[in-house]
Amino acid sequence: MARFAELDESSDEQAPTVRTFKVTVLGDGSVGKSSICSRFAKDFFATSYKQTIGVDFFSQTVCLDDGNKVTFNLYDIGGQSIGSKMLSAYISGTNALIFVYDLTNAESLENVVEWYAMARRSVKSMKDVVVYLVGNKSDLATLRVVRSFRSNEISAAINASAHLLLSALTGDRVGLLFISLAGRLCGVDVTSMILDGKMGHTVEVSKDTEETVSCINKDRFLGNADTVDGASAVARAKDLENRMAKKIQELEGQATGIPHQTLVGVERAKRSGRCAVM
Repeated sequence: MARFAELDESSDEQAPTVRTFKVTVLGDGSVGKSSICSRFAKDFFATSYKQTIGVDFFSQTVCLDDGNKVTFNLYDIGGQSIGSKMLSAYISGTNALIFVYDLTNAESLENVVEWYAMARRSVKSMKDVVVYLVGNKSDLATLRVVRSFRSNEISAAINASAHLLLSALTGDRVGLLFISLAGRLCGVDVTSMILDGKMGHTVEVSKDTEETVSCINKDRFLGNADTVDGASAVARAKDLENRMAKKIQELEGQATGIPHQTLVGVERAKRSGRCAVM
C-alpha cells in the first residue's frame, strides 16, 4: 500500500502546470500592436486599420515541450495612451513589456524611449519585468527605413532581453516571439521548439499591400540611411541616455507637482552638500 502511495505522489509531481502571465504591449499608433496580439491569439489579421482606444485584451495559451502550459493575458495599449493617467493602471502588475515599432517608420522607434520612460514609472522594479523590443512589418522589406545600428542602440538603452523582427501580416516569427517569451518567463529552454519550427504558419503578401503601406507612411519622418562611424555611435548613445534620463525626471516632477527645473536644482544642491537628503 505504501508503494502505491509513493507512485501516486510521484505522479502528482509530474503533472503539467499552467502558469499565467500579464504582458503589456506598448508603442505608437499604427505600428501593429493589435495586429500582433490578434495574430497570436486568434490567428487573424485585419486588413483595415482600427485605432485602439485605451486598452484591448487578448488571451492565448501555449504549450511548451516539457508539457507545461503558459497563458498570456495581453494588454494592448492604445498609441494615444502615452499621456493618459490610466497608463500606470494598465501597466501595473505586468510580468513583461513588449515595445513595438514599425520598420517602415523611424520615428516610431525613437518614441520607444518615451514609452519606456513612462513604463518605468509604473513598475516597482524593472528587474522583475522581462523587456522585449519588436520591429513589426518585416514583410515590407523594400519600404524599411529603420537601420539595424539604431534599433540595436534603442534595444540596449531599454535593457531589452530580446530584439525581434516579425510580421503580423504574414505571421512570420509571431509565434517565435511568444514561445521565446514563455521560455524566458518560466526559465525553460525552448531552443528545440524554435529549431523544430513550432512557430505557426505564414502567408503571402501582395504587392498592393506594400503600396498601401507606402502611402500611409509617405508623410512620416523616415530618418536617413547614412551609416554611422564609431564616434558618432557613442555620441548618439549618450544623447539617447540623456533623453531618457530627462524624460524620467520630467515624469517624476509631474508626479510630485514640482517643476523639472526645481528637481534638477535640488539634485545639484544635494551633490554639492548644500541640501540634505530627505
